Amino acid sequence: MGAAVSSGGHPSHPEHNARFRRVAGGDHRAPPSRCRMCNLTVELGAPAYHCSEPKPDGCAVVLHEACYRRPKKMTHSAHPQHRLTLAGDALALAAGVSCSLCACPFGTPPVAYSCTRRRCAGGFRVHPRCCDLPKSISVPPELHDHGDLVLRPPTSSSGNGGEQRRRRCLSCSRVAGTISGQQAAAPWSYQCAKCVDIEYCLACLLGDDDAANMRCCCFQCCTVDPAAVQCLGNLAGVFFCAFLGGMGCPTAIPPTQPSPGGIGLTRNRN
Repeated sequence: MGAAVSSGGHPSHPEHNARFRRVAGGDHRAPPSRCRMCNLTVELGAPAYHCSEPKPDGCAVVLHEACYRRPKKMTHSAHPQHRLTLAGDALALAAGVSCSLCACPFGTPPVAYSCTRRRCAGGFRVHPRCCDLPKSISVPPELHDHGDLVLRPPTSSSGNGGEQRRRRCLSCSRVAGTISGQQAAAPWSYQCAKCVDIEYCLACLLGDDDAANMRCCCFQCCTVDPAAVQCLGNLAGVFFCAFLGGMGCPTAIPPTQPSPGGIGLTRNRN
């Protein structure tokens, strides 16, 4: 398969309005690099899109093929009232702004899906990978009796004199909103609707910001054998890749990324 050229630039790379050139597996000899959108490695030989800016030294910006094909606008259950727009403009993503779902900072340069409505300006912005988080997940009965956990914002109070609810993660046992014993802004989490103190935190599902430990909840880097799937991100990858069939998901099979403690989690289609 040869190279192809896109019809224009990409919103994740506003610095250049140049077209992106698709480079098929085996057509390029560049060493592995980081995808501008998801910040995960684009493996040597994997299909990808490269910026074709004709500067003397060229441009090193590269996107996974499936990252390039992500929709420019989308909706998410965490912000259903408005559509979210993909943007990579550092001016639109001010320094210090964190993801509205996982509460982690954006990369450099930042890329996010944002609500552009004036009344939401400065409000809802999420990592592309966090946009793939499902509404709910199922956990095995040995982990929690009630099974399904639903993606929800941190609970502000319990209704008992305004006392704040404290949820403990089923995996790491960290209490929501605390870091080393200190209070901190809490991210969303998967919570049990029947229990006021149970959740599964996004840090355990997504991993930390170290790319070596990051678990993927984006479909673009997850093409794996469903029988080997253990983590939520890989399962989401199988689902989306099967749905998109032939839409450009990379074919390289990454190592299986197990959930903490080898816990099996299931994505719910709702």
